[in-house]
Amino acid sequence: MTTVCAPGAAGENFGDAVAYERFMGRWSRRLAPAFLDFAEIGNPEAALDLGCGTGALCDALHAMLPVCRIAGADLSAVYLQACRARLPSPPFSFDRVDAANLPYADDRFDASLSSLLLMLVPQPAKVAAEMWRVTRRRGIAAACTWPATGQTMIDLLWDEATAMDPQAPADAGRSVCAEPGVLSELWQAAGFASIRETVLSCTLRFQSFDDFWLPMAAGVGPAGRYVSDLPADVRAALRERLRQRLAACAGTDGQFALEARALAVRGMKP
Repeated sequence: MTTVCAPGAAGENFGDAVAYERFMGRWSRRLAPAFLDFAEIGNPEAALDLGCGTGALCDALHAMLPVCRIAGADLSAVYLQACRARLPSPPFSFDRVDAANLPYADDRFDASLSSLLLMLVPQPAKVAAEMWRVTRRRGIAAACTWPATGQTMIDLLWDEATAMDPQAPADAGRSVCAEPGVLSELWQAAGFASIRETVLSCTLRFQSFDDFWLPMAAGVGPAGRYVSDLPADVRAALRERLRQRLAACAGTDGQFALEARALAVRGMKP
């Protein structure tokens, strides 16, 4: 999951980069190739990764387009520091930004991309408008989000949490841009043309139940914070419910795979 948000939104307290990478970054890495295939950005000279997090989409972009200049943008100074330590300049550059008020000039990028951001920001229409502004004429802008349901790892958590406590916040912070058609409406309102929306899917294999549970219990994101804030006895009960639920799909070696679906939109700046 990516983390650029307006000040005060969910992304500012996601925790350190290692915890994020173990919890949601590995999903971002699984999703990135399918997202880029759908975006069909061609051969851009300059691309924006808005909500770069720990660099999953940056890595996929560079693997596909090694000479493209890639600007990663995020609100988290911790994630940006991790990216700068790992990814050289050039071709990479990294900026701490408010996604609804980008510091870039008009028509700066041939491709503007945002993976797993828009369901977290309080003003997604402003973010879409900013992506339109910084994209060059005939350039491509694309985004993807987790839907209200379809990210199995998180859905399982909220299924069991709400079974224990009907007041648990089961939308997992994904109440914005989480339904089919909403991204297309945003792109149309922003001024993009040739808009297409689709559903992407990816699968992640977990080596054990602890590989599933420990990153979730580390306090990353809305779901992780919910788990880490629970009283110890309640958290232990939730862990046991999830362990029993996942035992049914684990192999004899304890490994199991979970699927996730994402909503994605693509458009061209006319």
